[in-house]
Amino acid sequence: MLFGVVPCLLGGWGVTRRAAKTPEMRAFRDLSDPPARPGAARSVLALCLLAGVVGMWIPGLGLELEGGVEQRTAFAFAGDLFLICLALLMGPWVLTPLMKLWTALVPSRSVAWHLAVHSCRARAARSVTTVLPFALSLSFVGLFMVMGNVMPGSTAGLGDVMVVLGWVFVVSWVGGLAVIALVGRERTRDSAVVTVAGARPGVVTRSTIYEGAIYAGTAILFGAISIAVTSATIAAGARISIARVLNGLPWETLGALAAVTLLTTCLALALQAARTSRTVAARALRS
Repeated sequence: MLFGVVPCLLGGWGVTRRAAKTPEMRAFRDLSDPPARPGAARSVLALCLLAGVVGMWIPGLGLELEGGVEQRTAFAFAGDLFLICLALLMGPWVLTPLMKLWTALVPSRSVAWHLAVHSCRARAARSVTTVLPFALSLSFVGLFMVMGNVMPGSTAGLGDVMVVLGWVFVVSWVGGLAVIALVGRERTRDSAVVTVAGARPGVVTRSTIYEGAIYAGTAILFGAISIAVTSATIAAGARISIARVLNGLPWETLGALAAVTLLTTCLALALQAARTSRTVAARALRS
């Protein structure tokens, strides 16, 4: 029980403390959120994870340890696991810039797309919890698939990976859908503001669906980067080529998982868009 309660307390402590110290009039005047800053607990945990990455990679890449292939690969795997945890812990400084980068490269002049991009960026400035669960599941399953592909004499197939990480998928996707549902009322008010400003209902609906595509795209891109990094490091520990590691991965399964992620987020937000389209804008703004 403590492992469930303590992270919740640590995660909400900083926000609650800042809210308690913020004067009421300043809260009404401020139109933008303050820049994200790592708290003391997060900074200490990040340093511990960074030490784990370095401490595992040194023997895993064969810089000090002259053990067998299995031993080096296991150390490289542990370092990659620490690295993924570190990147997800520092989500506002990893996932948010990644989202801004790839959305800026999309050559679209659609009004709905630009509304979705700015909406996602505004929400990501406050929290990345919408992207985090999907990024966690995709990066973890990619790591375990790379490890199962490289480990000498390994019989770890897709079924074994799913047995180990099946609960991660369930918890991550349920958590991601829960976060989408929790901000539904805020999204309804934002859609009402855009509607009152003159946007057509079709533009608002497409913008909401595009938000799901942006969240899923950011998680998929993070998963792809994590697979590339883990493939390179584990290949170095196993003394094989990166091409051999990449060729042995089940790309059809990874592509299916990415497609399911995209479908899940887009469908969840499409349902919210359908409900929002039946809401009177004036009533949504008053509520």
